[in-house]
Amino acid sequence: MKSKNRKIKIFSVFLLAFAAVFLAVGCNKTEIRVEKTEYAVEFGQAFTVPRAFVYSGKTETENAAGYAVTDSDGKAVKMTYGTFYPSVGEYTLTYSYEGLKDKTVRIVCADTVAPKIDLIDFADDVWVGDSVPFPRYELSDISGINDGTVTEAVTDPDGNKVTLTDGAFIAGKAGDYTVTITAEDNAGNKSVLERKTTAVSSDMHGLGGNNKIWSFDAPQFSGAVARVFPYGKPNHGIMQTGFRDSDGEISDNGVLKLTVTDTSEQYFMLRGGLLEGETLLSGVKIRLAYVGSVLTLKAHSADLRQSTSLDVRGGKANSWMELFIDRAVWSKNHNDMAFSVKAVPGTELYIDYVEAMPYYSEPDLPDNVLATFDKAEYEGMLQYAGNASGVRQEILLGGWRGSDGGVVKVDMLADSSGFKYTFAKPIAAKDVAWLNVRMYIEDFDIQRRLHYGVFGESGIISQGWMAKDDYSSDVTGIATGCWKTYSFPTFHYPDDSEITGIEFYYLQRNSTSSDIVTAYIDEISYAPHAPSSKDGVIVDFDTKESVDTAVNFRYCNMEKYSFSAAGDGAAADSGKLAINSSRQSSGFQTVFSSPVDLNSVTGGIYVKYYLDAEADMSGITGFYKSTGLFAGSSVPPPAQSGVTLEHGKWAYLYFDAETLKGKLDGSTSAYYLYLSNSLKQTYTLYIDEIGIYEETV
Repeated sequence: MKSKNRKIKIFSVFLLAFAAVFLAVGCNKTEIRVEKTEYAVEFGQAFTVPRAFVYSGKTETENAAGYAVTDSDGKAVKMTYGTFYPSVGEYTLTYSYEGLKDKTVRIVCADTVAPKIDLIDFADDVWVGDSVPFPRYELSDISGINDGTVTEAVTDPDGNKVTLTDGAFIAGKAGDYTVTITAEDNAGNKSVLERKTTAVSSDMHGLGGNNKIWSFDAPQFSGAVARVFPYGKPNHGIMQTGFRDSDGEISDNGVLKLTVTDTSEQYFMLRGGLLEGETLLSGVKIRLAYVGSVLTLKAHSADLRQSTSLDVRGGKANSWMELFIDRAVWSKNHNDMAFSVKAVPGTELYIDYVEAMPYYSEPDLPDNVLATFDKAEYEGMLQYAGNASGVRQEILLGGWRGSDGGVVKVDMLADSSGFKYTFAKPIAAKDVAWLNVRMYIEDFDIQRRLHYGVFGESGIISQGWMAKDDYSSDVTGIATGCWKTYSFPTFHYPDDSEITGIEFYYLQRNSTSSDIVTAYIDEISYAPHAPSSKDGVIVDFDTKESVDTAVNFRYCNMEKYSFSAAGDGAAADSGKLAINSSRQSSGFQTVFSSPVDLNSVTGGIYVKYYLDAEADMSGITGFYKSTGLFAGSSVPPPAQSGVTLEHGKWAYLYFDAETLKGKLDGSTSAYYLYLSNSLKQTYTLYIDEIGIYEETV
């Protein structure tokens, strides 16, 4: 019995020892360990080999094992720092370490992402009866699009399928139309995009009345406000109760109220405005007010290619203002107009109406006369330049202090405010020598000056400023308290440019000055070129048309220009220009029908004249190139000065070509002649012709 117990004890001790040894050996096993044995990768994404550990006892070494990746065909995969882009399929990642068993990991790459459908443009709102193009869109997928699976469909408000013809459908009834685009990629993944466009009844047409394009006096006008893709639009609605501004002035009737919802520029479109027939417009007028802080407001054509900024900051918040929009922005084909506004969120914009301004063309005017303001119909043509809220304008049919007829009275009440006029038809600049505006300007503070701009369809093409004579030595001086024709030469415009209008507004030079500038505008006209037919003669003044290109310049009533036929006054070979001075400084300016290349002239340019009384003439300024209308304030030095003219006979005044080139800031061409003098006697000066001489005199 004792012997048997001893054997059992010995065997137990043996088993315990064996287990201890076995456990010790097992716990100290050396092997490669990984975090996962299988990875799923989306096609198009990079895969980076995960870390592995070599484990020996209690010691674990990271990334000690080598690795390699093979594709399903057993071919090795090239990697860059352990990263590669797998194609669809399976891969084997193998880790190895010397003396240890390899560890394998399975990599499965699949394409599970459906194609992406991006709309390029989409109309949220259309009119009933419109032909609506199916929206343009782009499809993208890394596996490629299966073209045979792409479908386009439209259903009407009743759920019925709508036929697409040439990529468009007819919105035949009011309600929501559902546009559906479906596409699959080459892996079989499917995408479906649905968008709704709302067809609005067009029974708002004609509700504006008179020349109103949009008046917002009926709830139907709510459908006129459309989204401009891809931009959002501010919240909007029609207020039939109207809006009363801080001055107590109320809208005509209902208004369109828009509330800015974002700090970015927000767009909205007014659609469906209707004008009867082919109405020729000088522009479009919009009446609006805002509450808050409008930073920018712009009007755009329906295709957003033309735009113009509206100066709302020149007015004041919570007050009605009328702003004018250039006719180039109005889309006659679509009767639509887009707007954009940028303001602090919460700013409210109230639009009372948008009104067309048909051009009034006075009958029986001479071809070169653009406006006389003799008819009440001109009232609808008056536009504002600059700060709209700082201008008061009215037609005075009875005229003003010796005008030829009716005039426009313009009170410029605030800085950068003034008058703008758009012509019925553009004028080719190459056909015009002068653009003439006859004005009477009342005396005003010396610290102010008038800005002028001549514009075309694309905007201002030339601009500058005019100052009072006692304020600046600029040749474009303003003469106050008298009628004067202010003339703007056009020879320096590009040959293919067109002149569509002119504007004036005043600029304040001293912030402490607060005078109102008042101007009366009698007539706007132009003088055509009148080139001489004589060899070597630039201007011959043989006709009244040629005399019309000689323009008074700088002072009030200092000279009277007239055409004098052959034999009248001082004899000449034919007609001539007569300049009558009455004891004041005077001068004249004439434009050449084409520039004179001084490099091709061996002698120079002459002026044939006759002075009927003995007098000294000084400050003769010769020919110079243009650097803007009237050359701004950069008047070139005179070609000759302090000259005593002969009198009682025909004589010549000569300008040497080499001397002229030295006075023209590097230019080799002469464009026009400006003669000024300080004669204090009463006299008559006749100019017979201006020409070129080929030998030194």
